[in-house]
Amino acid sequence: MRTTVDLNPDLLNRIRQLADDEGISFKDALNRVVTRGLSESPIAGRQPYTLPKVALGIPKSMDARRMKEFLAQDELKRYARRTTADEPQ
Repeated sequence: MRTTVDLNPDLLNRIRQLADDEGISFKDALNRVVTRGLSESPIAGRQPYTLPKVALGIPKSMDARRMKEFLAQDELKRYARRTTADEPQ
């Protein structure tokens, strides 16, 4: 079957190079590349990557309210350190 396909220049050159290297026609090289690409799924057979479990140091008992209180206290401590460090001795 005849059809028109627009290939970008890099791909066109790579298929021409394959045809020259293999001693086959451009048509056969293009068919080989398309067939290979359609038959091999890059995702098939690959295991999904799983992230390792890492303890973040936050206890499970720390709910949103307690976290908010903790962060507010921490902010006050940081502010106190900054303001006392800026005072002249």
